[in-house]
Amino acid sequence: LIFTSFFYESALIYYNIIVDLSWTICYVSAEFACTQKGKRVDFSGMKSIEDAAELLRKAENNVTNPTAEGNPFGYLKMMCPEFSNAIDLIINYWNTFGNSLIRNRYNFCKHKGKPSYSEIEELRGGRLMGIYFQNKDTNDKIQIASDIRDVQLQFSLFEAIDELRQFDDNELFPYINSLFKELEDVIKPSPMI
Repeated sequence: LIFTSFFYESALIYYNIIVDLSWTICYVSAEFACTQKGKRVDFSGMKSIEDAAELLRKAENNVTNPTAEGNPFGYLKMMCPEFSNAIDLIINYWNTFGNSLIRNRYNFCKHKGKPSYSEIEELRGGRLMGIYFQNKDTNDKIQIASDIRDVQLQFSLFEAIDELRQFDDNELFPYINSLFKELEDVIKPSPMI
């Protein structure tokens, strides 16, 4: 179960990275298609590895959450209206995905650490001790947090794996596939790619 949890967390992170990279691929494609040093890019010439890498690094630094204030997608839609469908696809997808359970779990792992899985906790058994206070007015016992497991985010590992599979099949793959088709229609990449 512990190794399964490691694989789940890796998959969770990779899937979310794919979503984030979808913004980058669109932005970089639009930026490169629109201008290079203030002029429309001529795709007939080849770039050296160093020049191509430098251009890509500069463009990547401009990418932020699709709905963040100051995000360059609005500007790119004005400058390159042919990218409007791709940009709208990204923004619409982000509006539904940004607050999803899968994104929230990813952000938890990224910013707060490892969650607890109910299947693993069941195998650990009960607690050695607990600290309780009794409310004098109601005579109710209140357990005090005395172990990390008391407050750690916990969910079912197997349910989370199933949710991730469904996310891949029903949301992520169709989104990425649609985005790539939109970008290919606009960019018309070389047959060498």
